Amino acid sequence: MEFRMEDDPNIHLRFTTHETVTEFAPANLGVARGQPPPSCDTGQGTHTRWRLTYELYQYFLPEGDLSEASLFDGLAKMNSVREVEQNGRKVASLTSLDKTRVLGNAYAGIGVVFCVIVRDPLLNTSSLYVPASTYSCHFSSRPPQSCQIQGQTATRVFFTVLGVCGLFVCFMGHRFLTAGESGS
Repeated sequence: MEFRMEDDPNIHLRFTTHETVTEFAPANLGVARGQPPPSCDTGQGTHTRWRLTYELYQYFLPEGDLSEASLFDGLAKMNSVREVEQNGRKVASLTSLDKTRVLGNAYAGIGVVFCVIVRDPLLNTSSLYVPASTYSCHFSSRPPQSCQIQGQTATRVFFTVLGVCGLFVCFMGHRFLTAGESGS
């Protein structure tokens, strides 16, 4: 994927009904103010950006809560390296040699905040990409809306009754569902 900026600190999300694709641009090394930035791809030594490592974290928002307050609360919990490590769940660890694309499951109607921490092991420093969020659905005022919250009460009741019936047939079916005896 081509990124619009040379050093793009954004996480780019795409989703289908079954998967979420998370992509981000590789980082460059930091420099002091007034100094020219180092060239990105001149070599792969320890003095280049190839020494950087990346960690992708995710934070699930409360299930069924599509409110702005819930989203902003989740983003606030993922706005510093320390908070991301405390609140987020590490999904992937990447080196600079890996592709910066991670595939994951999509759960329609359940909000997820993604964040990437880039680390410089030589200087023992880290920085954060801009967090991004998705509900893996399209919010639209026109029908059909694709943001169905999974696990509606009627669905849960139906599958619970179906499961109980299945257990009954499994364990008690041989007593109640016997074939009639054929003629004498």
